[in-house]
Amino acid sequence: MATSAPPSPPRTPPSPPRRAHAVDCPAELLGRRRAVVRWALRRGTPLQRDALAAVIGARARFGAGADPGDGTECWATEDVTALLWLWIEEWCHAHGAVVPVREHVLQSLESYLRYLAAQRLLAPGSDAPAALRRAVQEAGGPPRSTAHPTVGGPAGGRVVPLSWA
Repeated sequence: MATSAPPSPPRTPPSPPRRAHAVDCPAELLGRRRAVVRWALRRGTPLQRDALAAVIGARARFGAGADPGDGTECWATEDVTALLWLWIEEWCHAHGAVVPVREHVLQSLESYLRYLAAQRLLAPGSDAPAALRRAVQEAGGPPRSTAHPTVGGPAGGRVVPLSWA
């Protein structure tokens, strides 16, 4: 008499990858993301929420060693390069998140660096904001704006929708 094999357990379909903005993060980083979004909306600066989450999350995980711990961030042009070519992808894979579209990362990083400069959150010892933005441009980022990051438009400014895709 033939014996039958025990029934195999039901197969669980793999869970879909998460978007970067859905990754849990400390309240401090979430607060920083929200502040950047509010600032960008007031100025009409391009941002994409998954890209911004990946930039801030990867920076906090891999590049924060030089930060003084007072809310400022110490940035060098080498950090921009490492963030774009290594840190974001590693952070996304470590959290099971989809790596954001490169164009969105470049735009959001440019906006984030402008935010840090405008809010005086670049720590002493950081490279000049212009050098940091130039590093983003050299990596294929958005064309350079000649406006100083603290110069805003008229009160209320234009509203630019965030990309939720």
